[in-house]
Amino acid sequence: RLILLGRCRSAVGNATFTFLGGHLEFESSNHNSSGMESFEECAAREPKKCHYVTIFMRVMVDVDVVKEQVPQNLEPTKCDGWDWYEWDHLSHPLFGPLEKMVKGAFDPFPI
Repeated sequence: RLILLGRCRSAVGNATFTFLGGHLEFESSNHNSSGMESFEECAAREPKKCHYVTIFMRVMVDVDVVKEQVPQNLEPTKCDGWDWYEWDHLSHPLFGPLEKMVKGAFDPFPI
């Protein structure tokens, strides 16, 4: 029941703990973008007018992988670092959409 959180360093959600994330490329699927954001930096420039939508996607990782793999901070200008947290013992403050999800009794580990 562990999740990966990082402390954000950006204009949106600065100094809050959040999941991996980023901007979706135009006409890109949520699934493809979530994989790309997990592994690479986004070099695209933001348009002046933005519309933000928060999409949460769950990725299940084998418990042995979590024990063996230390998350790397590949974007130190955007994140202070990544670590695994127990769902019932999250660091605070949380990124706004994540805080609403937690307060709404969402459980990312059904059954």
